[in-house]
Amino acid sequence: MESIVYQPMECPVCGKFYFSELQEGDDIRRLQCSKCGWRYDYEQAADPDLKHGNNTQSVNEYRAWYEAVIADNPEYDYSDEHCPPAQPHQCPVCGEHLFKDKDSFDMCPVCGWIDDGLMEDNPNKWAGSSNDLCLNDYRDRYLQNKQSS
Repeated sequence: MESIVYQPMECPVCGKFYFSELQEGDDIRRLQCSKCGWRYDYEQAADPDLKHGNNTQSVNEYRAWYEAVIADNPEYDYSDEHCPPAQPHQCPVCGEHLFKDKDSFDMCPVCGWIDDGLMEDNPNKWAGSSNDLCLNDYRDRYLQNKQSS
C-alpha cells in the first residue's frame, strides 16, 4: 500500500491558508485550502509542475488560474463560492432547540441529542455512534422521561 506523505505547510497556490497538524480521522486527500480550493498534495507542492496528483492541474497551472481569478475579483474566497450556506434545523428529538447547521454535531441543550444527519437519515440505525441510541429510540426515551417528570 502506498504511503501518503503529510507535512504541515502554507498553501503553495495562494499562500493564504496553512495546512496544520492532522487531527485524528482527517483524510489527507480531502484537505483543501478554503481560500483557493487547492487540495493538499505534498508531492505536487514539492514538484510544482507535477500534474494528476490530488489536483488535476499542477501547482503552477493552479496558481496561474488563481491569479486570474484574483485579478478579476480581489475578494474571491473559494469557501464562499463552493460551500453551502448553513441550514438551521429543529432538534429531531425534542423540537425545542434550533441547531445552527445540519450535521453540526452540537449537543441539544434541552434533550442532549447530538446533531448527526446520518442518524436523521436512518432513524433506526447507528446506535452507539454519536448518540447512545438510534434516533427513534432516543425520541421514545426522551418522551418517557418528559412524561414521568
